[in-house]
Amino acid sequence: DSATVDVTSNFKLCMLADGSASVLVRDAAALSVVNAFNVGLSSGTKSARFRLQDQATVTAKSNVMIQGKDSQMELAGGAMTMTRTTSGYALSIAAAAGGVGVLRVTGGDHDLKAGGGIKVLSDAAATATTEGRVELLGGRVAIAKMFGGDGSVSGGGKGKAILSAAGGTVVPTAADETLIEKFDEATLGAGGLTIEVPAEVPVKVAQAFTDETAGAGVIVKAGEGTLTATANSAHGVTRIEGG
Repeated sequence: DSATVDVTSNFKLCMLADGSASVLVRDAAALSVVNAFNVGLSSGTKSARFRLQDQATVTAKSNVMIQGKDSQMELAGGAMTMTRTTSGYALSIAAAAGGVGVLRVTGGDHDLKAGGGIKVLSDAAATATTEGRVELLGGRVAIAKMFGGDGSVSGGGKGKAILSAAGGTVVPTAADETLIEKFDEATLGAGGLTIEVPAEVPVKVAQAFTDETAGAGVIVKAGEGTLTATANSAHGVTRIEGG
């Protein structure tokens, strides 16, 4: 409900021997994690689930990792804030060999801009059946950048980094940065992807997009800032609403 939990060391959501582990933060609850926040373990063969919803809040003061066999973090409401001040990624998806790691945003207003952005398939040992997924299906996320890591084909590995957007909004926070790049697959649903660019934060997108359904995908450019697209996309609609 309205409980507050302060974790002053590492927070590791680990798989149980007989199945999976899960944590739900809901209502007006608050969770604060000082050190590493792990959804699953790198050596795990089971799944871990983390879900944030309602008006609940999570503050992560170090890096967040989604790892293990089939683990996922869902931001369905509330607010997640990352405050890491050192270099390196802010959030990483490092699924175990043959597994699928997922960051799914369906609601809420989240500030994930700290550190070096969202790195998908950070482990170079990822196999051809390993997937890292970012699913932007609603809500609003502020980020410095998101990109396929060393374990993705685009990053020189064997796994697949996948971005799908069907109603999500991304707000860039780092000027002159490449906001989205190196995803092996990037698809747009009917709700598409809104990129809300502040006036003082010009950014590039170096990612090609395709439609989930022919002609249905949409990218919306909002905000007064400048967005430069440097890849050839094959989606249905681009709509300029500002800048």
